[in-house]
Formats: sequence, C-alpha cells, structure tokens
Amino acid sequence: MPTFAYEAMNQAGQEVKDEIEAVSSEDALAKIRNLGYFPTRIKEKGGSKANAGATKKKKGGGFSFGRVGTKQITQMTRQLSTLQDAGLPILRSLNILQEQEKPGLLKNVLGAVAEDIEGGATLSEACAKHPKAFNRLYVNMVAAGETGGVLDVILSRLADFM
Repeated sequence: MPTFAYEAMNQAGQEVKDEIEAVSSEDALAKIRNLGYFPTRIKEKGGSKANAGATKKKKGGGFSFGRVGTKQITQMTRQLSTLQDAGLPILRSLNILQEQEKPGLLKNVLGAVAEDIEGGATLSEACAKHPKAFNRLYVNMVAAGETGGVLDVILSRLADFM
C-alpha cells in the first residue's frame, strides 16, 4: 500500500506533518480528515507518478524568449478568479491551472509562481518575479486584492480590463 506524506492543520490551527498509508490520494485525504485534520498538502512517497511529476516540474523552467500573450493571461486570470471565488486555496488553484495549460511559457511561469507561493511568498510577490507575463499594474492590483481580502473580485476585474 502506498505511503503519503501530508501537511495539515489541526483544530487549534497548528501545522501537522506526518505520513499515512492509503490506497489512493483520495483515500489518504479521507483518512486525514477522519483524524480531525484539515489537509493542505498530500504527496505520495517513493517512485510514484506524483513524485515524477514534481521532479518534472522543477526541470520545466529552462530558457524562453518572448512574452506571454495577453489573451493567455486574460483567460488564466478569469479561471483563477473563478477558482478563488469557489474557495479553493491559491496554491491548489495554480496547480490546477498549470496542469490544464499546454506546454509553453505560461505553464512554466505558473509552475514557478506556485513554487514561490509554496515557499512562503504572496501571489503578488511571486507574479512580480515574472515581468514577461505579469505587468506592474497586474502585480499591484493582485497585491491590493490580497490586502483587501477580495482577490477573486480583483482578478475578475483585471480580466475584464485586459
């Protein structure tokens, strides 16, 4: 049976890191919730597809020329707004968008932004590191949305504006 490493929050809001055996990631999620924890991250240990994908993501950076198209950024922003409005965590939302994106500069940028957020950066700080994708207006509007707690609304307005 595969082993899953997980990070979760307990009822007191403290972070818990542990491992659990389960048939699938969905089963692991159910078991963690049954323990009274709120899972924030689950990753299969060992030579699995989950780890192979994570390794692949790190290699995906590489050199690229040109900019991300406005149409691509607009579409991604609208989708991110919808996911945020639905209440998904920002990291999960970015990972979903990255998986759906075709190989290219935007997919690489989304992966890098997700890694920065995983490392503790805010969305605006992570976006600011990629000026070929996100201009200053975009970054500053996202920062305002984060500060005001209305990121979904700001992202929707940004998509409309673009």
